Amino acid sequence: MKRKQLAALGLAIVMAVGTVGTSGITVMAAETQTAGTEAEKESQNAEAESQTQEDLSAPQQDEQQTQQPVVGEEQDQQPVTGEELQTQQPEKEEQQEVQQPETESDQEVQQPGLGQNKEEKESMTEAEFIAMVQAEVDGLLADADEVIFGPLMYTEQSWKVYEAAKAEMLALRADPMKYYDPDGTQIYGIFERFVNAVNGLELIPEVVDKSELYELIALADQVVSQAEVYAPDYIQALKNVLATIDRNKIEAMTQAETAQAVAMLKQLLQTPVVSESGVIKLIEESRQMLEQLKVSGLYADQDLATIQTLLDEAQKAADSANWNEAIEKLNMANQKMTEIPMSAEKIKEALAGKVADKEYKDLYEDIKAHPENYDKNTTGFYVESYDQAKALSVSNETDVEKLYEALQQIEFAKSTVMKLEDSMKNFMEDMEKILESERKNVGKAGGFTKEDFDKMEALYNELKELLANPDTEKAVLQERVEALNNLLVTAERIEKEETVDPEQKPEQKPEQKPEQKPNKEEEKNEDKKKKSEAPKTGDPASILGLGVMLIGSGIAGAVGLRKKSEDSEE
Repeated sequence: MKRKQLAALGLAIVMAVGTVGTSGITVMAAETQTAGTEAEKESQNAEAESQTQEDLSAPQQDEQQTQQPVVGEEQDQQPVTGEELQTQQPEKEEQQEVQQPETESDQEVQQPGLGQNKEEKESMTEAEFIAMVQAEVDGLLADADEVIFGPLMYTEQSWKVYEAAKAEMLALRADPMKYYDPDGTQIYGIFERFVNAVNGLELIPEVVDKSELYELIALADQVVSQAEVYAPDYIQALKNVLATIDRNKIEAMTQAETAQAVAMLKQLLQTPVVSESGVIKLIEESRQMLEQLKVSGLYADQDLATIQTLLDEAQKAADSANWNEAIEKLNMANQKMTEIPMSAEKIKEALAGKVADKEYKDLYEDIKAHPENYDKNTTGFYVESYDQAKALSVSNETDVEKLYEALQQIEFAKSTVMKLEDSMKNFMEDMEKILESERKNVGKAGGFTKEDFDKMEALYNELKELLANPDTEKAVLQERVEALNNLLVTAERIEKEETVDPEQKPEQKPEQKPEQKPNKEEEKNEDKKKKSEAPKTGDPASILGLGVMLIGSGIAGAVGLRKKSEDSEE
């Protein structure tokens, strides 16, 4: 449990129990004081003297007493006579009286907080006892607060135990006399249960990242589903490992259990054992993945040709039943596909292709020639992206990430361009919803004034009529939209009746606008920050969304071969 130990609480318990176990034993009312103490002592002394006389008059006792050595003297000393005993007895009592206060003093040192002598302890008032117990409770609670993080950090059961123990402590503090008993057992028990509850708080287990385990399980399921590719024993081994994982309780697995399951799956998935027909199928799948890399147009021809050659050699070896060589070439080809770098020159060719593409080019030129036909909030980002792609396509730039980001950006920017008609339609739908929701609050606290609301509704109806007229100029529509937006922002709302702090600055009116399509001019900088991580290799997870490993497994391991049983017999 990652928190400091409650040494302070342990000390507080010793203090509290020691206090209750001594002073608390003889609690009495404030007006009830000890009386007759001196008389009791005189009576005890008289009884002691009478007993001493009887002892001296008994010969047998004299003889026994003379045979007993005096405490503190050597065994070879002379026996003590009756007269000597009578003389030494008071001395012994005096020694005891001298030692007794020392013992009590030692006890007082061991029990901090007790400043009373024995007579004061015996005469502790009820009020003093209550104050003492409350102080101890407060100390324990304060010490506990320093080491407890909060209910969300601990298991539900351990927190319930702690809350129950704390409730006992609070009840004790509220009425200490209710729990009073001569030997302090009840109060001691409450203190002890509280400390045990605090020490027993169990932190909720740390969140264990299960993402890798989930990926490996999905991968193993995929391999198992392709039993025709892999050897039966290998498939069964994977099934056995999967059977040890309770999929309904994965989230409850500990760090150690998760690590063990991951290790077992990795060990098998990194060394797949395939059949002869499986090798043929894997070669074909690798060819398909290579074609995807070629279609992307982002990789150097020479690198693609190297992979092609390796796959051709793997196929040739398989056709000759040279399975070991086939597997070796297949693994080499797949490894190359995972490591193939993107080509800066190829990306620039792709950028040039986008710039020259009729769809991209026509859109760019139409925006330039007729900006009034488009939502001006969506066109700026596209124009900028197009210009950037054009410049980079003929530059000496070699930064693959920068080039690839520009390629992705122009594709995204094109998808966000919106014609004015579509933008206006969205605006009117949003404005209608706003007016409808605000109508019921007009003239009320927190709502618009009737005057401003009527103005907004009039502008909305006017804009609606303008949109219905095909001869309305686009500039007029844009003007009316801006006017309606501005009125929506500046419209006066009726203030709610609240107690206002004179020193507090008045709260600014919240701006409320109809939700138009995102302003791409404002968003473009944010989009730029979110760089699409340009893969430097042929990792299709970033480019093609496909796996380039064996059977899409994601693990490029050595592939073992299990020949058919009849081949073994030969």
